[in-house]
Amino acid sequence: MALRPTGPPPTSPRSNLSRLLSITLGVDTTQSQPELQSQMDILMQADAENKVRNRKLYLILDLDETLVYSQRLKPGAVPAGIQIIVHNQPFDMVLRPGLEHFLRVIQKTYVVFMYTMGDDAYAHAVLDAIDPHRQYFRGGVCAWRHSESREFKYMSRIACDKNMAVIIDDSIDVWRGSLPNLCLTRRFVGDPMDDGLQLLSWMLQQLHSGYYAALGPEGPMLSTPSVLTTLRGTLLEGCVIAFTGLVSDQSEEVLKNQPLCGLVRLYGAEVTLDVDDATHLVARKKEGWKSASKIRRALQRQETDPSFRAVWDHWLLDSICTFKRQSEINYAVRLDEEEVEYIVPGRLEAIAPAPAPTPPAIADDGGGRLSDILGAVSKTQMRVQPAAVGELPRHAALDSPGISLSAAAPTLPLRKRPREAEEGPPRREKDRARMSVSDYLKSKTAPPG
Repeated sequence: MALRPTGPPPTSPRSNLSRLLSITLGVDTTQSQPELQSQMDILMQADAENKVRNRKLYLILDLDETLVYSQRLKPGAVPAGIQIIVHNQPFDMVLRPGLEHFLRVIQKTYVVFMYTMGDDAYAHAVLDAIDPHRQYFRGGVCAWRHSESREFKYMSRIACDKNMAVIIDDSIDVWRGSLPNLCLTRRFVGDPMDDGLQLLSWMLQQLHSGYYAALGPEGPMLSTPSVLTTLRGTLLEGCVIAFTGLVSDQSEEVLKNQPLCGLVRLYGAEVTLDVDDATHLVARKKEGWKSASKIRRALQRQETDPSFRAVWDHWLLDSICTFKRQSEINYAVRLDEEEVEYIVPGRLEAIAPAPAPTPPAIADDGGGRLSDILGAVSKTQMRVQPAAVGELPRHAALDSPGISLSAAAPTLPLRKRPREAEEGPPRREKDRARMSVSDYLKSKTAPPG
């Protein structure tokens, strides 16, 4: 049964700020942009000081494949999760395990924002399911509009102090200008055993505690990026990483600007083009991988240099997402493996699209804007169970187990799943029933009237 709208439409952070300017400062929001921005800066500073007094931070949450997984519902099909209606189309939305508890607990210490590439109609439908009383996303909702990018996300839309903000997303490249604030999570596509929110709860508790542990008489002595730097610690220190199958055009310029490379440097690693200079080769398993020159050279090196490691890409992401360096043994590349692709919780998903457009210049978000990306690292994938070629898996109905905020980040077990074929002929009209809601909304040039 589809949910009926229960709460007011989502409001954007900038709209909230504009309203506060009118009410609190009596500012005319139609004035010139520089004057308006000056007043917004004053109000954001005042809001940040208020959050310090109340010992809160700002939390920016991605929606699709971070909090929920939605796909268009086939005619006559029974939803595995919650049925929502978007632009008169039914979608089956599965909640990430523990979502309600996560939101209920985390809003006590964070002012929570939602940032989605879906439009207002989609955001509203999801909020009616996960936050019907509009009590969790108090900061506001950044939804896609025609004037906004669907390639990149910007903290300037959030209207908050970036030095008090942390971002949770399953995609690296969309936040290339805000990597110091980013905490990566594994992509959620309906796995009922997913523990992503438990890991995030632990990390957010540590971040909040670290920030306010440094509170001095004149305010906090740290920023959230600096606390994240402490939490990342020396996780990948001593690692010199070469990539194969993950970066589409490997050159020094790409390695300098690639968001994935920028992120691993924040964890203490270095990046190189040459396998002979590396301590690790991080590989993506794809067709023909056994004949790849870098993999062949890496396996030769391992015969004479036991300290060198050739690992699959999910070793890197599992380490990053858990803040715990995983054992390379469980992720080792071996020639005796079958030449098929596997899905593992927390695998880095690489794509090789046409060069992405360079985002417009924006204010530095703490660490410098990484631009001109030529190879993109997108979202990780998990599958609940093997599926026939061309079919998406079925998902079990989910309950929300409790989450222990004191739980330490665990070591992840190795769980492999056969991967569905991803390449093939263009999607036929009847296959639109298997589109994810984010892909469906992106395919629409304008919402229907």
